[in-house]
This record gives sequence, C-alpha cells and structure tokens, in this order.
Amino acid sequence: MKYLLTLIISFATIFSRAQIVNVESQRIQSDTTGWLGNFGVSFKLDKNKVQVINLNTNAQIEYKESRSLYLFLMNYDFLQGASQTLQNNLFFHLRYNYKIT
Repeated sequence: MKYLLTLIISFATIFSRAQIVNVESQRIQSDTTGWLGNFGVSFKLDKNKVQVINLNTNAQIEYKESRSLYLFLMNYDFLQGASQTLQNNLFFHLRYNYKIT
C-alpha cells in the first residue's frame, strides 16, 4: 500500500501544474470596517496589418467586520491577434479570515 501511494504521488507531481501566488501581499492595509477595494479595466485595439485586441481586468475587494475579513481577488488577461487567441488567463481567489482572539 505504501508503494502504491508513493507511485500515485510521483505521477501526480510529474503531470500536474501549479502556481504560487502571494495572496497576503494583495491585502488592503486599513483599520476601517466595511467595504474597501479597487477595480480596473484596460482595453486596447491595434490595427495595422493584423488586428490585435488586448483586455485586462483586475479587482481587489475586501469586506471587514469586527472579527471577520472577506477578501476577493480577480485578474483576467486576454490577448488576441490575427483572429487567434494568444493569451486567455483567469484567476479568482476568495478568502475568509476569522480573528479568534
């Protein structure tokens, strides 16, 4: 059984993909309670010989109560050139913290 588990973990690490994201650096440092955050959108359209579309959106929203904290992060990047999608990335993260003491 131990060998089977080792084999499964070995294959899982070989064929899996992962990404390390520092979510703690995205927190908004504030002492106020309630809603806080920012949202941004950028769109770019270039047309020379081929048409290039670039869309970027990001959101960083926090809701803080006396002992609870909700954090929502979102990032979307889209790049299309010559009717071919070159980049299409989406990232969501939702976190809940509760202060015990």
